[in-house]
Amino acid sequence: MPRFTIMHIYEVFAKNQYEATDELMRARAGKYDKVYLKKVLVKDAEELQPFRHKVNVFADPKPPAEKPAKWGTIFKRQMTGKW
Repeated sequence: MPRFTIMHIYEVFAKNQYEATDELMRARAGKYDKVYLKKVLVKDAEELQPFRHKVNVFADPKPPAEKPAKWGTIFKRQMTGKW
């Protein structure tokens, strides 16, 4: 049996993300979340499969350019004021 990915996109008016989340949760609890429903996307799950393995949320965006300074170097920099 084929597998599909369904995404619901809501548009909620609020001052910040927390208020928007609270309002959407109240709407879902009260069964009136369709008021905020903007778009529903249905994609074939096999179509999205190759891209999922490339995303790693825990990886560093870019490796550090140099090693972090040791405590002696940091102390010397603070005493002399030179970076």
